[in-house]
Amino acid sequence: MDFSAFQKRIAKFKKPVCRCMYVSPDGVGCKNPPIKSHSLQKSGALKQIAESGHVLSIQPNFTPQKVDWDFRKIGHSQASTFPGYCKKHDSELFADVEDSYKTFDDRTVALLTLRSISREYFTKLAQIRMWTEDAAQAGFKKSLGENSYEQLIDNAKAAGRELAKAKSIVDKALSDNDFSKIRHVVAFHKEPLPFTFTGAFNPEYTMQEEPILPSADEEWGSIFAFCGNIGDSFVTLLSTVTTIGQGECSKFLDSISGEYSKDRNFWLNLGIEYVENSFFRPSWVAEQSEIKKLLMIEKFRVENSLNGQRAPNCLIDLEIFD
Repeated sequence: MDFSAFQKRIAKFKKPVCRCMYVSPDGVGCKNPPIKSHSLQKSGALKQIAESGHVLSIQPNFTPQKVDWDFRKIGHSQASTFPGYCKKHDSELFADVEDSYKTFDDRTVALLTLRSISREYFTKLAQIRMWTEDAAQAGFKKSLGENSYEQLIDNAKAAGRELAKAKSIVDKALSDNDFSKIRHVVAFHKEPLPFTFTGAFNPEYTMQEEPILPSADEEWGSIFAFCGNIGDSFVTLLSTVTTIGQGECSKFLDSISGEYSKDRNFWLNLGIEYVENSFFRPSWVAEQSEIKKLLMIEKFRVENSLNGQRAPNCLIDLEIFD
């Protein structure tokens, strides 16, 4: 399978699998079809790192013998898109982190968290569709990496249920203007960052290697991540919904002490290792040595192999910034 065939296959499963994700304060869902919503602001985080209208992402290249990975150009208007919200609600709901942005507050955190949740929820639905079709062709017990299709589908469904619950909680928080169930850690950077990302992950350890386990009802909880500029501020943000998984993910936030929060290497490693939805400024990548570029690609490849994640204490093993 060459790259173009891979793109066509992914595009097939990125078609809308639901209506607009907006839910009104009284619980009524929008019936309009979704547009290609940006999980990262086109006029903000993506524009800030784009050059000649393009950003870079790490993508696979298939050959008959193996799968190679490399940095590939993508138009910044297409980067990070997913069919999430209709045109009306995508514009109105997220106005406070786009054109109407004034100050970084708890509502900003909730809106950035909601975008991450919405994209990840759609991704899980798309994965279930794709793996179900593959399983029907290959048989449920056929292995993919260390996991069978059956395991992958079950895990994706469980994650989807948690994400749907998290979205409902954040939707209500925005409606009630009560953000007490959303915990976060934010850092403001003096210099522009040459990368941006948003997504979700399930930490298994704190930065001090303390295990983070699912709760008794098997809820794990997620960390929602954002890196990019909001207005004139360059921000890195981690958040979690404290009522899911008994708030165990708060342990990960607690472990992000001051020594990490300002460290650009920490955030670069976190984006590459935990968040596939990551994009880079082309000239910054071009400035890196071939060894550093290969290390970034390898780190991304290993952590997106469906074989699990390493402990977060490995996060800063890739030193790119001085």
